[in-house]
Amino acid sequence: DVDHLFDYVRYIRVSKSKASVYDFLSGEYFHSSNRLFVLLHSWELSLVCLLLYIAGIGTVYLPIALGLATHYLVDSITNDIGFLSYFFSFRMVHQFKLNEIVRR
Repeated sequence: DVDHLFDYVRYIRVSKSKASVYDFLSGEYFHSSNRLFVLLHSWELSLVCLLLYIAGIGTVYLPIALGLATHYLVDSITNDIGFLSYFFSFRMVHQFKLNEIVRR
């Protein structure tokens, strides 16, 4: 997931850590920084794509919307962080603070 790079680069800059493929793939940097941005992981984005398709702006938006929705659904089940965590607006309201976003 390329959009995780934003969170990882932010973690490296704030913590002054060295970049590491292992650290990136482990996802531990979320816990270290106590922030969860993942800007492109949002149900809102899937909804926007669906609305673009419905508005007739492009047929490409339907498979994108369905692909994103499937990805978020699988992620929310397998990562056990909660359905609401995949709403950008939910993360924003909680100031992207991991301990307020992720269910315990």
